[in-house]
Amino acid sequence: MRAVDEPTWISLRDTLLSERDSFLTSAPSLAELSSQVHPQALFDWFSDLHEDTQPGLTKAVAYFVEHKKWPALTRNEQAFMLLRLEWAVSLANGISACKGILDPSLDIPEEHMLEWLLIPSWDETGMAQTQVGLDLAAECLDACLAADDDCDCAAEGENEDESEDNPETGAEPEGTE
Repeated sequence: MRAVDEPTWISLRDTLLSERDSFLTSAPSLAELSSQVHPQALFDWFSDLHEDTQPGLTKAVAYFVEHKKWPALTRNEQAFMLLRLEWAVSLANGISACKGILDPSLDIPEEHMLEWLLIPSWDETGMAQTQVGLDLAAECLDACLAADDDCDCAAEGENEDESEDNPETGAEPEGTE
């Protein structure tokens, strides 16, 4: 039988959710930080920012694990810590759903698991997945910049040969005869 204070993946997720929520109120978004970055330079900007913030965030996680509070972080570090926290929440939540495959209780102290979720798991997988998403967004933006007309990246993959008739009414678009 598990001890009452023994951590579980769900308790880790809940801890991480609480920390993420506190960062949501103060951390700038990546969109805010990158507002002056040309879309074609977004991937490089993100990679450079990650590299610049990584040493400070590694120290910040160690501090958090020991003191249960965050040290002062720069705006860039806050934004990247928010990404790490969102990654860690998703991972802990996914692992907690693996009942029968993984033991839902942890035989490792919570501090070590928090550190693992926020540093090595981010470095090995979380950062790569985030970069893939940015790469896809940059490709879409490149296509939009190259297009002569407005581009809706969210509509990518829709049939370009659709009739100009309004599908709901069968009427032609306004202004045509």
